[in-house]
Amino acid sequence: MSPELSIGFVFHKILTFHSAILTAAVCL
Repeated sequence: MSPELSIGFVFHKILTFHSAILTAAVCL
């Protein structure tokens, strides 16, 4: 796995996690 791919994967996971928190915050 190339470093760029790994960084993109981590960034995507953080982004998904962050949007999930935002969605939960809006719903609550």
